[in-house]
Amino acid sequence: MFKQKEIYRPNVGIIIINTEGNLMWCRRKNHDGWQFPQGGIDENESPIEAAIREVEEETGLAEQDLNFIWESKSWFFYDVPQKKEEIIISLERINLLGRSKNGF
Repeated sequence: MFKQKEIYRPNVGIIIINTEGNLMWCRRKNHDGWQFPQGGIDENESPIEAAIREVEEETGLAEQDLNFIWESKSWFFYDVPQKKEEIIISLERINLLGRSKNGF
């Protein structure tokens, strides 16, 4: 599912459209930006489970409020510009090159 030679954080992004065709665009907390709900996939969590969790955490919408109509067939990889995020795994620090994203 993910690239093995390079380190990308598994991530999901969700586009929410209501029955009237309006997109949900969320303002970021403590930031000037706007974005669709998104976030990392936890260990032992499927992409769809992560999407449901992220939507609930970021919007308050529950699973029963959602109807998933599309899932991307491939992962999108992108590098994080000009800054590298760090993660500590087994007391070893590694730099994440970017993110791998699956969309819903």
